[in-house]
Amino acid sequence: MTMRWRKNGLTPEGFTLIEILTAIVIASVIGVAFVTPYFISARAFGPGGPADQGQLSFMTLGQMELFRSELSALSADQWTSSIISLASASPYRAPDGFADGKPFTVLRRVACFESDLSTTDQSCSSGYALVSVTVAELRSDQSLTLSLVKTREGL
Repeated sequence: MTMRWRKNGLTPEGFTLIEILTAIVIASVIGVAFVTPYFISARAFGPGGPADQGQLSFMTLGQMELFRSELSALSADQWTSSIISLASASPYRAPDGFADGKPFTVLRRVACFESDLSTTDQSCSSGYALVSVTVAELRSDQSLTLSLVKTREGL
């Protein structure tokens, strides 16, 4: 605030334009500092945000590991009959899961291939199977699919 000398002493005459603009800039910087964390957290933890995607990834990896361990438990003698039954029922739903109160659906697919991984093998005798797990979060319509090639000897 500037002061001007008058005959009766100092009297305020108001703020200069520079002082007003400086106050507006300072208030804007403080306002942005308080509002920015809200928008960042709303984007991160809102529906479809990175937190949901991370949870979906975690669920899909867990379901794939579960499916892989089930298939790894098969002996070479059980391989063909088990893979044929899984491939004929493919795609099929595994038991649904819940995380943080959100329902997830789990879909498993099995397809048999020749060693070139491009020719379909209906008999599943070649020992190569493409295994896929899809996990979908119903509320946000997001899904994630992981696939791997399973052989009679391992992954």
